[in-house]
This record gives sequence, structure tokens and C-alpha cells, in this order.
Amino acid sequence: MSKKRGEALTELPAVLNAEMRLTAVQSMRLTGRGRTKFYADVAAGVLPAPERHGPRFVRWRAGDLVAALNSASAR
Repeated sequence: MSKKRGEALTELPAVLNAEMRLTAVQSMRLTGRGRTKFYADVAAGVLPAPERHGPRFVRWRAGDLVAALNSASAR
């Protein structure tokens, strides 16, 4: 059974390294937010802004997302 193109980028890895770069879909799964809430929280500064490595290559650092989630739950 073959995988579709980009299929691996929608699933979270079993082990997260703080330096891993996650796609938007992976970041939404990690944070438990839907697309609208996820981008609203990024715009509001609740979640970190992504790193842009090109016009179509946008990634979030896993460590930054986890830190933001931990600080939000501590409030």
C-alpha cells in the first residue's frame, strides 16, 4: 500500500524533539485546536508565530508550541 504525497506530514511523530519543525496540521493536532482557533491564537500571540523558510514552507518549532501550551495552562 503506497502513501499519498504529503501524508506523513499530517501525523505527529511518536517522539517530539524540541527542535522539530511541525507543519500547520501537525501543530493543530499537538495543540488540540481547529484551524480557525489555531490561527486566531497565533495572531493574538497566545501561540508562537511560524518560521518562514520560503513562501510555501512554513513550520512551527515543537518546543515553542509546548512552551506556549505550558505557560497557558499555568495561568
